[in-house]
Amino acid sequence: MKILLYNWMNYDDAQKRGGGVRVYQENLVAELSKIPGMIIYTLSSGVRYDLFGRRVYIAKRRGTSAVHSYEVVNSPIVAPAHAAFDSLYTYLYDKTLQPVIKDFLNAHGPFDVFQFDNLEGLTAGILALKDQFPKTCFIYYLHNYNLVCPQVNLWFSESETCDNYNEGKRCSVCIPQPIAMREVRLAHSIASFLQSIRITPHSFAFRMVYRQLAFSRRVTQKLRSFSIKVRRNIQIVRSSAIDPNNSKKPKNLIYSSELSGSIYKQYREQNVSILNGKFDHVLAVSNRVRELAIQFGITEQKISVAYIGSAFATQAIPIRVRKSDHLTIAYLGYEKRDKGFYHFVDALEAIPRLTAKNISVLIAAKLQSPEILNRLTRLAVEFRNFEIVDGYDHHGLGQMLAGVDLGIVPVLWEDALPQVAIEFVAHGVPVLSSDLGGTKELCGSNSRFFYRHGNVDELITKIEYFLHNRSSLYSFNDNGTVLIDMERHVRFMLEHFYTLRSHRTTIVDNSGSYATTSHSEAANEK
Repeated sequence: MKILLYNWMNYDDAQKRGGGVRVYQENLVAELSKIPGMIIYTLSSGVRYDLFGRRVYIAKRRGTSAVHSYEVVNSPIVAPAHAAFDSLYTYLYDKTLQPVIKDFLNAHGPFDVFQFDNLEGLTAGILALKDQFPKTCFIYYLHNYNLVCPQVNLWFSESETCDNYNEGKRCSVCIPQPIAMREVRLAHSIASFLQSIRITPHSFAFRMVYRQLAFSRRVTQKLRSFSIKVRRNIQIVRSSAIDPNNSKKPKNLIYSSELSGSIYKQYREQNVSILNGKFDHVLAVSNRVRELAIQFGITEQKISVAYIGSAFATQAIPIRVRKSDHLTIAYLGYEKRDKGFYHFVDALEAIPRLTAKNISVLIAAKLQSPEILNRLTRLAVEFRNFEIVDGYDHHGLGQMLAGVDLGIVPVLWEDALPQVAIEFVAHGVPVLSSDLGGTKELCGSNSRFFYRHGNVDELITKIEYFLHNRSSLYSFNDNGTVLIDMERHVRFMLEHFYTLRSHRTTIVDNSGSYATTSHSEAANEK
């Protein structure tokens, strides 16, 4: 079997960029490589750019042997998606990328499977290639919501989860300060050039170049601030949000919510239409993602749930409860608002001081500012113990979590199935999460282990409950989803999805075991 895996970031990126999707692909490649006769290709896009020249082409990456790894150079759409939010006209109508990838598929195929683990870095024409490769199984795997949300995470205006895009109108004002794609492209170009002359991302020289680039960008922003702000907004509306060929646009139009939203509406509707009409399989990483995808228009019979495999599941241990007179809670991940980091800190500040003396806190995150560090250190003295770790790596995770009783995943958006939640559970640590996203499926929707998102009082109440009822931690996965290791995940994918369109929809029951239901059977059950 010959399989092609796509993600905007290389599966083996030295800087570990790309989040949980990159981790998944890294694990998937490792497991697929064990299968005799399996030929693996990977493709990335939106990150590598030439400093001089704009011709779009595909280059083989250095240092690969068992896996044939390639990357698109000079993609018309940069990645990650946030940087291309105002470039949807390019995404929808670009004609340069599709023939390049079509030639790649012809030159290195025929492929049995083309698995998209992301949409970032690509244009709409790539999804439509299925018509020209009918014997290749096209799979779209929903790890996030980029299919319907140009900034990926259904997170409106850096403040709240988005459950209604109002036909694209809300999208047009979602990002307060849009990022200029050309600036990101320039940064990628410089990084690509430095690496081509053996200046690595972790080197002093690399950091110095980017400090100068950041300084130059700040100066440029200052100069731009002298321009009239309304003028800048007019330019944004005209250049990116409205189709320049739209005959209904008045000559001197400054703003129209309908026209500004139309490109985002078209983005969502076209992507959904292509997947419904052309793709062999659409997969969701959790039941919650499947529910949302159906709301967005993906045909119910088209989309199946396939929990991702985890390398940690192989050594997963049962939920453990330490004998102790206090409770240790932990937050792992990023200092980001949508991840619930500041909401978690707000809750820590609001915990009654008498209660705090019986709670220890571990925060392992890359902090972004001295202000948040000062805020945490002032808060820390109120708790039994308070540790702040500058990020973490997977190799030391077992030791780090050995003394943790409860993991906190306080996401404020519909986080599909956070890798960090899987990591907690694999190390025997139950998770208290918000009610958004797929994390609560790990506990079988046991209401003790999730709370109303953004509700500080409810989060504190749950923490206090487990402080005084430690034995209840055992009940975390009484009816929860069993973690799936990569071997089982790959076997399942081979049996059900790495084939052309079938007439069966795959679901997952609460025990985590996979089951299949035919379309006709599903219809009869309704």
